[in-house]
Formats: sequence, structure tokens, C-alpha cells
Amino acid sequence: MKLAKHINTIVCDDIRQESNEKLSLMGIYQKDIIVGNIPSILPTLCFMFTLEGVKTDLSGLKIEIKQSETVINLLKLDDFPENSEPIETVRLLAKITPFRINKEEKVVIQFMHPDLKQPKIIYSFKIIKKTSLD
Repeated sequence: MKLAKHINTIVCDDIRQESNEKLSLMGIYQKDIIVGNIPSILPTLCFMFTLEGVKTDLSGLKIEIKQSETVINLLKLDDFPENSEPIETVRLLAKITPFRINKEEKVVIQFMHPDLKQPKIIYSFKIIKKTSLD
């Protein structure tokens, strides 16, 4: 079972709600997070998930981020609002404050839902220490 036709993920430093229903995304990461020092702390790390072509009721959806032995619960939808018309696109926002970096590693974001047989990895990125060219 698929939750949606497409699931897109954006990772950034901050998401701000602006006037006129606009969102501003600050410091969008293109793929990996590169830091000058390890260990390090990012003040915030934000996530925007866009589910296009939603195929099921999203009640019970959980989103987790796995980093080493740490699992952070980003989002849990207990009761998704019922709608008489099919929902085409859903946008979900989550924030970790602060985001601790203890080593270079791969970080995985996964969705869990009662309709899925197992957790679905929807996005991953690496944390990398910037190397000097000196």
C-alpha cells in the first residue's frame, strides 16, 4: 500500500509562516548537511513533507528520524481531519530544536502507518564534517 503517489521532502534551517498564507524556507539543504566541527549543534532543523496524490486516510501516520541509536519522533497524526472530497495534496511541517550532531553518519527519515507492512524510508542524508583544503 502506498500512502501517496509522490512524497517530497525538504530539509532546511527554518520555516516561517508569513502573511498571506506564505511559507518562507530558510537555508535549504541540497542533500547532505556539512558542518565545520563535530560535535556540533544546529539551533533548528526543519522538515517539509509534501504528499501528492494521497491514497489513504493519514490517521495514525508517524514520522521518525533515526540518527545513530537515537530515534526522534517528528510527527504523529492521531486523527486526520475527515473531508467529503478526496485530498490531493497534504503538506506536513516538523522542527527539531536543537539538532545535535555527534558524528559523521547517515540519517534516515521514515514513515510508519497502519496501512504499511513495514516502515517506509522516505528520505536520507549524511552528516559530513567539512574538510580543509589547506
